[in-house]
Amino acid sequence: ITAIAIYTDLILSREHDLRRLFQGRAHCYIGLGNYKLAVKDLQKALERPNCPVEVYFEKGLVHFQMREYEESRAEFLQFERQA
Repeated sequence: ITAIAIYTDLILSREHDLRRLFQGRAHCYIGLGNYKLAVKDLQKALERPNCPVEVYFEKGLVHFQMREYEESRAEFLQFERQA
């Protein structure tokens, strides 16, 4: 069983802090170089209440890794506005 599988099971149970779970699973995806899935999970984390602004920064870094510079810049600007 992998960390991604554990995060997925916990997300599906909806009994825990979904924002932290999506963010944690995104970190797993980043470690594996699966940046597209990381971006999706970071976006889901941002949609949850009380999401820290640092998630915008993380999402900007992932877009930068994918060489999506305009998206990266937009996330960094959002981070700056929210901070």
